[in-house]
Amino acid sequence: MIQKIYGLKSDLNFKNVFGRKRNLIMLLSDIFEEEVEDFWYVDKEYKKENRNLRYGSAPR
Repeated sequence: MIQKIYGLKSDLNFKNVFGRKRNLIMLLSDIFEEEVEDFWYVDKEYKKENRNLRYGSAPR
């Protein structure tokens, strides 16, 4: 059976996958090579209030 592997290059894709606690626990357990039982999120997502504002780029 051939399985497709999708990259997590998009912030939205990364958030959708690792926003699920079970997936993030598996990732952290693999990285730290220890059993991760629990953790808590700190929401650091910033949202634009004005779509016309530009962030992170030089003014034109």
